[in-house]
Amino acid sequence: MRNLVRAPSGCVLIDADYSQVEARITAYASRCSAYLNDFQSCDECGYFESSDDLDAHLRQSGHRLKDIHTAVATRIMGLPLDKITKEMRDQAKGFTHGVNYGRGAISVSLTYGIPIEKANGIIEQYFAAYPEIRSYHRQVWDWLDEYEAVLNVFGRTRHFPQWPRLRWKARQGDKPTRKQISHLHREAIAMFPSSSS
Repeated sequence: MRNLVRAPSGCVLIDADYSQVEARITAYASRCSAYLNDFQSCDECGYFESSDDLDAHLRQSGHRLKDIHTAVATRIMGLPLDKITKEMRDQAKGFTHGVNYGRGAISVSLTYGIPIEKANGIIEQYFAAYPEIRSYHRQVWDWLDEYEAVLNVFGRTRHFPQWPRLRWKARQGDKPTRKQISHLHREAIAMFPSSSS
């Protein structure tokens, strides 16, 4: 894809990437202390302090900032940091993005080729490690149930008028409707400001 767009002669294109932005937004929105700590600590020794102190520590020690996906891998796989491979980190990254946007056990099971019970267990481990993220998800559901809308940090409201009908159909056991609800839930999570609202 990158070769499809070229800068005109005498100009350059800049490719900017927000490092782990989805996970950072989830950490901020959910106010999850363990998740925030995983972002704001040293990968080598676990040092955790204010941003300025951590920056000074990293410069002086030559250590690096902890990678959130590696941190999640250690928590959900129950392994020490030095046992986490790149493949495990990448799996944790996909898992994290999915679960943070409302992916359930069936989807995790299909994606990673594991039994649904095991997928449920991994999701439970994730929410046990990061309980405020589960609270954040529940708060989104509650807002949708009560207001059929969510409000983001900029004051923009996103309405979901189809929400009550879909919730009713899902309770009746309609499987296609569950997929639609999951999709709306992901959209709502992306909009919802924080657990403090």
